[in-house]
Amino acid sequence: LVATLQELIRLGHHKAAAALRKQFNISDRRFWWAKVRALSEAHDWEALDVFAGERKSPVGYEPFLEMARRFGAPRDVQVRLIFRMPDSTSKAE
Repeated sequence: LVATLQELIRLGHHKAAAALRKQFNISDRRFWWAKVRALSEAHDWEALDVFAGERKSPVGYEPFLEMARRFGAPRDVQVRLIFRMPDSTSKAE
């Protein structure tokens, strides 16, 4: 189910992914993790940055930065994600 959700997001079918989420009662945390990973795998850094700013993340902002680093996001994207992090110790790492 999560793989299907990620594939929909990677292909840009965000409304279909949201409908699938609602239909199968996927939790916020699971959906956010799946979307962060899918956008990072697709190298859709602009969408990842927009998603990070939609509302307060139920998974925190560390997963955004972790996935961005893992999949080779440009430095400017990583910097914007770091600025979203709430505490300075996470930012320093």
